[in-house]
Amino acid sequence: VPKCAGTSLNKALYPDTTLGHRSAGLYQTFFPEQYQHYFTFAFARNPWDRLVSAYSYLCKGGNPRHDAAWQTTLQRFASFDEFVKEWLCAENVVKQIHFAPQHQYICDNTGVVSLDFVGKLETISEDFAYITQELGVDVQLQELNRSRKDDYRSYYSDASIERVLDVYKRDIQLFGYQFD
Repeated sequence: VPKCAGTSLNKALYPDTTLGHRSAGLYQTFFPEQYQHYFTFAFARNPWDRLVSAYSYLCKGGNPRHDAAWQTTLQRFASFDEFVKEWLCAENVVKQIHFAPQHQYICDNTGVVSLDFVGKLETISEDFAYITQELGVDVQLQELNRSRKDDYRSYYSDASIERVLDVYKRDIQLFGYQFD
């Protein structure tokens, strides 16, 4: 899932390979045998926090090969709060992988979570320890590609909190998140 520690996880578990953001449904379709028998996992993140992270990442240019136009798009808005209130809607979030709902990556082709484990960014140390135990590997997780250091809650007004709740309702329900 984009903006859920993918770079850090990738480098720790597969240091010589760069993996992209692919959905569980894609793996289920193209690698059905492995999907059924391998240990499968993903990470989710508080949608309000993830959105601020994605916005910050893209405002700084994101991946220059894929995200260059988004920096210009986001500069049209005076603030993050304005961006959320004026741009964020179900039709728009699917236009950029960093804004796409997390359930689109984590749910399988039937729309349910069939992964063996869904960790949370908020408990990444414990969850990563569980994953490495399941995989039988002894590797360390480093923090890479962090977009910002301040508290996501400071970016929101009451109206933008509600907009995120509306747009990412399924993620919030599926993974048990609240604004705070």
